[in-house]
Amino acid sequence: MKKARLRKGNGRIYIIVFIAVILSLPLILVTSCGTSTPALSQKTRDGLEAAVDEALSASDAPGAIVGVWTPQGDWVVAKGEANIETGEPMRTTDIFRIGSITKTFVATVVLTMVDDGLLSLDDRLSEYYPDFPRADEITVRMLLNHTSGIFSWDEDENIFAELYEDPGAGWSIEGMIQLSAEHPFYFEPGTGQHYSNINYFLLGMIIEEVGGRTLEQEIDERIAVPLGLDNTFLPDSPDYEGQTIHGYEEGDGELVDVTGSEIEEVISYDLAWAAGGMVTTLDDLKVWAKALATGELLSEAMHEEQMDMVDTTPEGSPVESAYGLGVGLSDVWVGHSGAVVGSMCNMGYYPEQDATIITYFNKLSTSSLEANEADLKDYVTCFMTLSRTLYPETYPGM
Repeated sequence: MKKARLRKGNGRIYIIVFIAVILSLPLILVTSCGTSTPALSQKTRDGLEAAVDEALSASDAPGAIVGVWTPQGDWVVAKGEANIETGEPMRTTDIFRIGSITKTFVATVVLTMVDDGLLSLDDRLSEYYPDFPRADEITVRMLLNHTSGIFSWDEDENIFAELYEDPGAGWSIEGMIQLSAEHPFYFEPGTGQHYSNINYFLLGMIIEEVGGRTLEQEIDERIAVPLGLDNTFLPDSPDYEGQTIHGYEEGDGELVDVTGSEIEEVISYDLAWAAGGMVTTLDDLKVWAKALATGELLSEAMHEEQMDMVDTTPEGSPVESAYGLGVGLSDVWVGHSGAVVGSMCNMGYYPEQDATIITYFNKLSTSSLEANEADLKDYVTCFMTLSRTLYPETYPGM
């Protein structure tokens, strides 16, 4: 893997969420746990388990799926319930939503198209979406690394309030692009960095125009099939084949099952798509984490472009963070995280150690900013603690 090259940008914490806007239930029994040979030490396994248990306790999430793979040994576990009404347990083979980790797939599709000569990183948005403001100043590269300055609809509190008040009002990708087009830019295109889901809505449309196929087909044929990701796909409806996990959010002092609700379908499907609509399994995501970080599907030159990262470390933070072409850096971990209502997933690969960590929890609120931030903190802390349990040199100052 090519070492990430950092360029300065305005600070933004690498906690990538699809919606940026989560009390107490007992913990459920562990449903499955296994290790491989060679085995991690008992002390290490105890530390990993304690980190996941703490996150479940702090967040009141019904369940979690976690995978740790290192040269020293693996640790894979499912805890708690996928459905608290039926008591269906979480399983390590369950399919789950990955939110903004979808962006890593979409970005890779774009980069393979560039490798194939179908488009260029320097192509202007005006070639594909000429009606968008300042389209002649925005490049494909700017969309990929969030340096376009385009406003993201989910950062407008009024829009978000309207969404929750009337989720059946016909919300659409095209509508959100138009709403964002009506807002001022965060900065002059190419002069800063600000995460925006609209960038990836536009990239999804570019992919379909250039390739002449649906985004689902491009992801499948360019990524899923070559890597053998049999359970990784962009669903073509709010429900997906193999769905067993229910997602929950906090509401009025209790957990609310949002699965199949209007708000869940709007956020996780209608307004997700290229920015956060995909699903996968733990085993598939393990394969993808390494393939993404090492540029397995890209030419060497394109992988170098992918890993040319804008520094997004907040001022005074002890944790270095950065963002490249659809891939992020958090300390030593290359990957991404993603959230939609009811689901939160973190994925990271540590190149120097050939190690991977993936965490998934089936609770995340989007209706309450305070609760949303609390859950995100619990899940990010879990990932960091898992990392430090394995590699104490990581996340200094934690």
